[in-house]
Amino acid sequence: MGYHPPPNKPCHANPSKGSNIPIGIVSPRSEEGMARFVEAERRRLDKKVCMNCSARNSLRATRCRKCGYEGLRIKVKEVKKT
Repeated sequence: MGYHPPPNKPCHANPSKGSNIPIGIVSPRSEEGMARFVEAERRRLDKKVCMNCSARNSLRATRCRKCGYEGLRIKVKEVKKT
């Protein structure tokens, strides 16, 4: 789980950023949705996953970086509905 402050106390704000919006409160801007960046999606989704220990490996890997197992699969990408 995570730390949840008591209901009568606000979340901690980051004073160094100069923002007065407490961390943990969703700003109205995030409701619109973020833009999709091909580079960022590729960095997150183009991976191989070890079927033995579930470690994430690079796309060009032939063996797992953690356990050395050779059974790697391509990370499953969610199908987007348009």
